[in-house]
Amino acid sequence: MITGGQLWASLSSAWGTLKTAAPRLRARKNRAPEDRWLFVNGLAGLTSFMAARGIVDLNEGIRRYIVEAREYFSKAPGQSLGEYVRRKVLAKGLRYNTIVTRIPTRTEKDQIQRDAARYRKARDGE
Repeated sequence: MITGGQLWASLSSAWGTLKTAAPRLRARKNRAPEDRWLFVNGLAGLTSFMAARGIVDLNEGIRRYIVEAREYFSKAPGQSLGEYVRRKVLAKGLRYNTIVTRIPTRTEKDQIQRDAARYRKARDGE
């Protein structure tokens, strides 16, 4: 019977590598962007919106942005601003390892089915 050490010795000699293992590199579990990136780049859309509307006050800009975003998404087929944001946050949360996936409840599955049917109906102009 070959032990783990003997197996490693055989494998490492086959490739001409060192007989000691390379140091293990730890992967960062949370892969979210750094705060600097989030705040500097995250404000790009808001500042563009404010400039396009001639708004210089931050509070007024945020308020108007939300109002107009809700209006914009109310005209989009099958999706509200809240639904759009939720979908984007979940997708990015999975990518950044900050949101744990779980199996949806029966009620959530039913809601997903209703939302999908409503979207298809709106998309197809019915």
